[in-house]
Amino acid sequence: MSSLETTMILMTIPLIAKDFSITFVEASTLLAFYVVIEVLLPIPSSLLAERIGAKRTMKIGTTIMGLSSLPIVLSNSFTLILALRIVQGVGASMVLLTSLSYASLIGSDEERGKMIGLNHTIVSLGYVLGLPLGGLIAEIDWKYLFLLTSALSFSSLYLLSTLKEMHAKSGLGINVIYASLIFDGIILGLYYYPFFVLSILGLIMTIWKIKLGKGFYLSSLSGFLHSIIRNMIAAFFVFYLYSLHLSTLEIGSLDYFILFLLRLSHFMQVDFTINIS
Repeated sequence: MSSLETTMILMTIPLIAKDFSITFVEASTLLAFYVVIEVLLPIPSSLLAERIGAKRTMKIGTTIMGLSSLPIVLSNSFTLILALRIVQGVGASMVLLTSLSYASLIGSDEERGKMIGLNHTIVSLGYVLGLPLGGLIAEIDWKYLFLLTSALSFSSLYLLSTLKEMHAKSGLGINVIYASLIFDGIILGLYYYPFFVLSILGLIMTIWKIKLGKGFYLSSLSGFLHSIIRNMIAAFFVFYLYSLHLSTLEIGSLDYFILFLLRLSHFMQVDFTINIS
């Protein structure tokens, strides 16, 4: 649900910019601010899940996403839509990684591996299928993608009600959130330079408060670069294909093929690394 919407809205940024008479950069804040909040708050969400349970946390996050999506369909204010997108990011932060945590608590080691693999597959499908689906919806009205998110959210609430509650102790402290500030500051700094201060502050606080080791920083940087380059490539082709006056469905389908190749190369790289190891 979260990864699907993140990719679908990429298809609509040029349309949103046109409807509100703003630049592509201003319109892209609808994606950037959502991602920033989604990245910043999983640690507090995981600490909340320790207290009230993973299932209840996912239900709260899903409800937030569903309720904040509906007003976007009816709104004609870009500022209000941006505020609602931030609220959506809060809900997504409570769902995306908590679902992975829940999968890691299920059954035996073999079953747990299958559930984690299934979780990753579904998230990846959301990123890939969001492009053609977003293009199809944009052909009708770009606001309808939020109607789809709301429908998926409330459907998910029913499915979540069938799960057993799970509790686990992660061992994470709130100080780990400082590492997220490093990457969030970089993203926000691209829009407004003073936000780079957040990255510096996050780096200082991370070094001062917690000892995560060199491997953590390298793997985090690798994941960040992989994600941002993949999305930059997808965004570039969306905007470029729009300049050729293709339909949104054609653009979404072509971009889907490009992202599919990127995901395929990623899985081949992971498989190669595992075999070498």
